[in-house]
Order: sequence, then structure tokens, then C-alpha cells
Amino acid sequence: MGRARLLKLRHTKPAILLLLGLLSLAVLSFDLFNLVYLNKIYPRTSIVGLDFSGLDYSNASTKLSEIKKPTKATFALGNQNFDLSLEDLGIKYDDTQTIKNALLTGRSNNILFDLREMVKGLAWGKNVPLSYSLDRDTFDKAVDNLTTKIEAKSQQPLIDIKNGQISVNPGKDGNILDKESLKSSLFKSIENASDSPVPLTTKTETAHLSDEQVENIRKVASGYLGKKMILKFEDQQFVYSDKEIIDLLNLYTGKPDDKKVEKLASDITKTVNRMPEDARFVFEDGKVKEFNPGKDGIQVDTQGLVEKVTESIIGFGGTAETEIAVTIPVSTSKPQVTTGDVNNMGIKELIGKGESAFRGSVPNRVYNITLASERLNGILIKPGEEFSFLKALGDVNVYTGFKQAYVIKDGKTVLGDGGGVCQVSSTFFRAALASGLPILERHQHSYRVSYYEQDSKLGLDATVFEPSVDLRIKNDTPGYILIQTKLDIPASRLTFEFYGTSDGRKSEISNFRSWDVKDPPPALYIDNPSLPTGTTKQTEHAIKGIKTAFDYKVIRDGEVLQDKSFYSNYRAWQAVYLRGTGGQ
Repeated sequence: MGRARLLKLRHTKPAILLLLGLLSLAVLSFDLFNLVYLNKIYPRTSIVGLDFSGLDYSNASTKLSEIKKPTKATFALGNQNFDLSLEDLGIKYDDTQTIKNALLTGRSNNILFDLREMVKGLAWGKNVPLSYSLDRDTFDKAVDNLTTKIEAKSQQPLIDIKNGQISVNPGKDGNILDKESLKSSLFKSIENASDSPVPLTTKTETAHLSDEQVENIRKVASGYLGKKMILKFEDQQFVYSDKEIIDLLNLYTGKPDDKKVEKLASDITKTVNRMPEDARFVFEDGKVKEFNPGKDGIQVDTQGLVEKVTESIIGFGGTAETEIAVTIPVSTSKPQVTTGDVNNMGIKELIGKGESAFRGSVPNRVYNITLASERLNGILIKPGEEFSFLKALGDVNVYTGFKQAYVIKDGKTVLGDGGGVCQVSSTFFRAALASGLPILERHQHSYRVSYYEQDSKLGLDATVFEPSVDLRIKNDTPGYILIQTKLDIPASRLTFEFYGTSDGRKSEISNFRSWDVKDPPPALYIDNPSLPTGTTKQTEHAIKGIKTAFDYKVIRDGEVLQDKSFYSNYRAWQAVYLRGTGGQ
């Protein structure tokens, strides 16, 4: 066995020696080759097709400078040519770098790689492209200017509602310059010092609707005419008209456009989302000085909303329905401190809310609304307590801070202390109804007052007037009731919120009805020294007299707690004008 191995080694040794000899010869030849071409360009190396073999830096630079290089580029599109100087394109030839590249060809300091490149160069030659510098900003600007001369922008299809009919503009296809192809062809031309035109190519940007697509989208969109979509969460509503629904469609498919619906859902998410808010409750001197009910955090399920809106739009079109309501899907997170954690009075949750609007009120009336609502804010009603609005409000006169504004007194419109307080009592009345509380005493106004019909049905007002025209309710819930008021003067809106313990009762206000309509009497003019002589200002519009009623029912676990009707008999209300008597 050992002898056979020895014989094998004797036969292998000559082959190894031969291989080493050839390798040594190659290295020696390569070294000799490099010695001969020290600081010179290797043989069979050309620049733009001209032989630069064996030239040193100086001679190569001289020869390269004699090569005629283009000073402009010509771009060709069909039978049109567009000339741009290389300077305008931000391109400048760099002869120094070109010579360096030629001298470095085959000289990477990797002997095996360089040996291979030397053999390839000797066999097939090597062409070195011209080097150049490029100012990217100048180049991009020049290409953009060229683009404006060549491109025909597409026109997206449009849909609109005109005279109750769907109008469709099918749009127009466009031609877009292939900038990547332009760059590739231009740079190749520059590297080869070519003055041949650079071919331009364009791509079609499809936008035009076919006749079939136009008819399809017209038919689909017509199914939404006169309709609206309402997205709801708690008291928030997002109402979309027929035009806004149609604008959510993809005009090519006739179906809801994913990106448009996703943007809608994203916008709603930003509006509805909120972080959890801890409750705060500060009780001093028999009144709640600071109250912030704990609020759950809200996180809209945006993808779920996208799906619900998409499904609703698809299912809504072409049906007999004129309105569709979509509940916004959300998840909730509890605050660390809830409303029930910060008090022992049973004030845990919102049990009812009333709202009213007072657009058009004069400044003194707004002032009185503000003062009266502030006085009621934070008041607590004990379990079983009969609450008097007048008693809680206190005296209403100039000595207690109220200003004069017009009130209804003895069947007349006159300046009186506290004009606007009835806006507060009417809003309080609505909150008590929403909370399902017993209404012990309520009086209507003598005449219809426009403020109380803003965003409200007729008959939901309650007047108060010292000393005996009162609004009284009873707290028949298990816990205290906390009154909270919110006043939004820019929006001319007042809100009453009642917080307490819900015992499961449900309040229902229904069957609004009216009858016995009577025409208004002639207009009434009231002299007003605060207005210049010769001017008039209308404070009330003529309104017909009318009788109204609505039903109020409260049920808890099948038991009827309240079942009554509230009647109002409004006398015909004349137009009222303030007539200036204050001089010029």
C-alpha cells in the first residue's frame, strides 16, 4: 500500500512542477508587460473608436483634445427635432477623467483580474467611453422644459349633477414622455461623442372612458340622485349628499373607489378618535365647582368603516330608499378614573341632554343667557327633591347682574331685565324630558318665539317669570342629579346635560301635532333710542297663531312612569320692528 502511494506521488510531481512553471511564466510575462507599458495605456485600448494604445497621459490628452465632441444634443420625436446645448443640459465633458479611466483599464491591483482583463483586451480590444460631469438640477430642469413641449396631459373623466341629471365628461388620454429611455439614449450618445439625434419615445396615459363605461357610470350614478348617506357615532353625524356619494365612485368600474373611501374613513377616524379622559369632581359650598365626566377612549375601526361604507353604497344605489345610516364601528377603552370613582352621590353617567339655538340674538340677550346658564351650572338635585328653576336661578334684575333685553310681558314685547332667560329654561325643559323626569310645572310662551324653533319642533319651550311662572321637575332617580351647562356663543348653541344614575328608564317624545292656525295681527313698531332716527330693525317675524301638542312617555322595565301630553296655545304673533329715535 505504501509503495503504491509513493509511485503515485512520483507521477504527480512532474505535473505540479509544470503547472508552477507555467504560472511563473505568466506572472513574469505580466510583469514584463506592465514594465513595457508603465504609465502608458494598454494595447488595443480605444476611446470613441480611436486607438490610444501605448500613449502616456500627455500624448493621450493631446490626442483626445483633437477629437470633435458635440456641443448640443438633438432630440427627435417623429418629424420634430428639439435642440438643447450641453450647457443647458448641465453636461460637461471631462477629458482628464477619460484619460485616467483609460490608464486604469486593466490596473485594479488584483493580479488575477488584471491578467484576465489583459488577455481579453489583447484578444478583443477595449473601448473607453468619454467621461462627463452632470449638474442634476440643471439637467432635470431642462428635461422638464422639454417635457412641457412634448407631453399632452391626460384629462381625467368628470361626473356632475346638472339640472337633476347625471353629466359625464369622458376625459381624454394623454402622452407621457419616457424619461428613463431619454436619459439612457442621451448618456450613451454623450459617451460616444455622437451627434446623431436622440430618439424620444412616449407612453400613452389612459384616462378616457369608453362609451360603454360612460353609460355604465351614468346609470349607476343616477341611482344615487336625491339620496344621502349618514355616518353616525354618538352625537356626531357625517352627512354625504348625492353628489358626495357619486364622487366616491370609481368612474371606470362604477363601484366605490378604494382610495376615495379609505380617505373618507381616515378623515372620520381623525375626527372621532379620542384618548380616555379621567373624571374630575370638586364639591365646594354645596355646589359642584369642577366636573369632568370620565370619557371612554374611542378608536375607529378604519378598515371596518371602509367595508361598511363600501357595502352600503353598493347596496344603496338603485333602491327606493332615500337615506341610509351607517354606524361607525369603534372600540372603546376605559379611563383609569371613572365618574363613579370620584364621588359618592351616585353621579355616574349622562342620563339626559337638551339643546337649543339662539341665532340672531342681540348682545344683551346673549349676555343674559350666559349668566343664567352659569348660575345653574354645577347645581345638584337630591334624590326625591322637587326642583324649582326660579329658586335655583335667584332674582333676575339689574342688581343681580342681568341686562335689559326684549321680553314678552302682559302680551307685549318690552325691554325687561333678563331677556333671554327663557332660552335657558326651555333648554332645561328639554334636558328634563330627555332624562325621563316628572315635569311638575311647565308654561308655554304666549306667542311663538323664533329662537325656540331653531333646530327644534314646535312646542318644546318653557317660559319662566318671577314670581310665579315657574318650571319645576322632580328627581325620582336613585342618586343625585348634577346639572352641567355648555354654551357655544360662536355657534349660538346652549346645551344642558344631566348626570346621575341611570335606572334603565327610557324617555320617548312623539306624536307632535298642531291645529287651529290663525293669521297674525298687523306689524308692531317699537321706538328704540339706541338706533338712529329713520332706521328700523326687525326683531320678530310675523307668525301665525297655532295650537300644538306632543306626547311624553317614560318606561322602565315595562313599567310606565310618565304618560302625558304637553299642550301649547300660541296666540298669533305679529311682526315686531325696532324704530330708531336716537337722532342722527
